[in-house]
Amino acid sequence: MQNDAAKELQKEFECKLGRVLTVDEKELIHWMAERQQQFDKAGMEKTLVMKAES
Repeated sequence: MQNDAAKELQKEFECKLGRVLTVDEKELIHWMAERQQQFDKAGMEKTLVMKAES
C-alpha cells in the first residue's frame, strides 16, 4: 500500500511540475508515504486501545 501511495504522489508531483522527479525527490516522496502509513497505523492502534478501555 505504501508503495502505491508513493507512486501516486510521484505521478501527481510530476504532472504539476511538468518534469520527471530527481532521485532525491523520489526518495522524499517514499519517505513521506512511509511516515503517513506509520501515523495511520498508530492512529488505528490508539483507537483500538481507547475502545478496549471503554
